[in-house]
Amino acid sequence: MLGSVAADMGVANDHRAAESSRNGVTDAPAKAEDREAAVTRRPVAEDRKQAARQILAAHEGLPTEPISVRVADAVKLTGIPRTTLYELMAAGCIETVKIGRSTFILYASLKRLFEKY
Repeated sequence: MLGSVAADMGVANDHRAAESSRNGVTDAPAKAEDREAAVTRRPVAEDRKQAARQILAAHEGLPTEPISVRVADAVKLTGIPRTTLYELMAAGCIETVKIGRSTFILYASLKRLFEKY
């Protein structure tokens, strides 16, 4: 009996497919450019949200503090005046990295500075 129900459903599905193709309604796009558009469709908002959730989940275990900060950001974070920071950098108390014209202060170095004092 179960086999006959499945067979009846298969026949009904085949009948619907034949009927839709007679009416001119098909699942596959008719033109080549329509087929390309269907394959390379733009992601919808839900797809973007899902991708963002996956990225956040992948980075969940990573530390949230930055590797380095610029001098202006270090002034805001620590409250230490800019000239004093440059003096500490010259004395070797704070580790820095120079990339082009930008000077970056290692965040871990700032933390160690405050643990010392």
